[in-house]
Amino acid sequence: MQKFLISLFIILANISLFAQYPYGCTENWNLSGSNKPSWMGSGTERGIVYGNMGNGARLYVLSRNGGNKIITLNPANGSVVPLSPDFSFNTTGQNNQLLAINDIAISEDNKLFVSSISSTSAGNEWYLHVATSEGTAFTRYDLTLDATNERVGDRIYAIGSWDAGTIQIWAPVASQSSNAKIYIFKTTNQGANWTKQTITLSGSYTGTVGNATIAVYPDGQNFYIAGNGALPRKHDNTGAYVANSQISSSRMTSSVGGIKLAKVGDRYFLLNAIYRANPSTSSSRHSRIYVVEVTNTTATPDSIMAAAPLVATGDVATSVNCNIAYSVSGNNLSVYLLGTDEGIASYTSTSPLPVEFKSIAAKLTEKGIVLSWQTAIERDAKEYVVEKNLAGKWIEYEVVKAKGNTNQVSDYQIIDKAQNFGKIQYRIKSVDLDGSYKYSDVVEVNVNHPEELLVAKKYPNPFNPMTNITVNLPDDQNLKVNVYNVAGQLVTTLFDGFKQKGVHNFEFNANNLPSGTYICKVQTSNNSKTIKMLLLK
Repeated sequence: MQKFLISLFIILANISLFAQYPYGCTENWNLSGSNKPSWMGSGTERGIVYGNMGNGARLYVLSRNGGNKIITLNPANGSVVPLSPDFSFNTTGQNNQLLAINDIAISEDNKLFVSSISSTSAGNEWYLHVATSEGTAFTRYDLTLDATNERVGDRIYAIGSWDAGTIQIWAPVASQSSNAKIYIFKTTNQGANWTKQTITLSGSYTGTVGNATIAVYPDGQNFYIAGNGALPRKHDNTGAYVANSQISSSRMTSSVGGIKLAKVGDRYFLLNAIYRANPSTSSSRHSRIYVVEVTNTTATPDSIMAAAPLVATGDVATSVNCNIAYSVSGNNLSVYLLGTDEGIASYTSTSPLPVEFKSIAAKLTEKGIVLSWQTAIERDAKEYVVEKNLAGKWIEYEVVKAKGNTNQVSDYQIIDKAQNFGKIQYRIKSVDLDGSYKYSDVVEVNVNHPEELLVAKKYPNPFNPMTNITVNLPDDQNLKVNVYNVAGQLVTTLFDGFKQKGVHNFEFNANNLPSGTYICKVQTSNNSKTIKMLLLK
């Protein structure tokens, strides 16, 4: 688990979330201010992606400065990579568009997609340009929207493969106050035919805003949407809002220019290009990054990376169009920030991002309950604490030493020989060297109820100062649970009354008792059992 100082990001009401820089990342290079690239114009660069079209890793920046073009960059330092021939566009005959080209997306098989922005006053045309190899002319596809007043193309997102015929281009309609819409254009035959699908947003949040931006999970089942004045929130592929998914304003600002979803190992991270730390002001607009983990749906996700604005002073109004790209190498996440009219910069997580458990399983065998789990890459891992849930209470069962730091898949296993019955749940608490921890998913095993009174072997034993006694009743009946010392004197009564059939857990606290052997006697109307317990202080 990554050792992040989460407390630094307990953000105040004014969202002063950038009080310390950098946070969880290292700046690789920064071309802004006096180092702003000469190829950047005024409000002409809004889209950026990372990819490899066959000639090495690249950053592809969409630009309208001096014509419609792609600026190809080396992601290691931001320098321009000259292409001959270079990319080119055919925008002749594009009708009723606010901008002929605006945003760029990349598919899983490294094909480039460029969108226009449709007019909100005339026509229902929309244009998509596709390049399948580096330095070639984009092929234009003339697509049709449902209405003449829909602004589409501020942001697009690609999932799937062009060559495999699974490509999907997602494009939100901007500035719809309710029942907002997402377009999905698909082709299964490399552009010969296109189909159109729409998703209408529903639930607690149904609107979109200007510069609506979207990030889609690879399977297309869920997506995040945000924008100029809208915090990121999650919807499923029917459009329904996913409960508790809108990221709290205590975590980040609603001044969002562009978002991406990055998968690192088995975990997901939402990458945000934001242009203002405090959305309640109309000034101090500067591009910056902010990354949160969204593996689990929560309104208060863990903060992972943040960095200072590209420009520290003044007010850059066009920074509202800032955007973000990323690359993953092993468990390292690199983020590339494009600040419209400001510059471009690269950041990498300061240490490899953690990977969650690859799997966890519990199985009933003749030897007992076998609990096994598998991890991918471990970073600064100390131990795994196995916890089990008996009668509604989680208790620590066993501690397993972690391998610490490894790039290999690791397998762990324990056998629970305790005689527990009914539904037994397990979870793994992964503890790092700094004491931080995180839980695995919960797994459970059902063990059939016995036909007679059974008292499980208690755990821990020896104990100090608390332990648990688990009793399984075959029928509804009166039950008495007493603890005695070795002299036969009653020390305490844990329970005396009526209980229904099933598993019952009783806690014995020996905090005020001396070390020694104690005997727990469990009695029903027709049976009794005893177990010995050793208290070591």
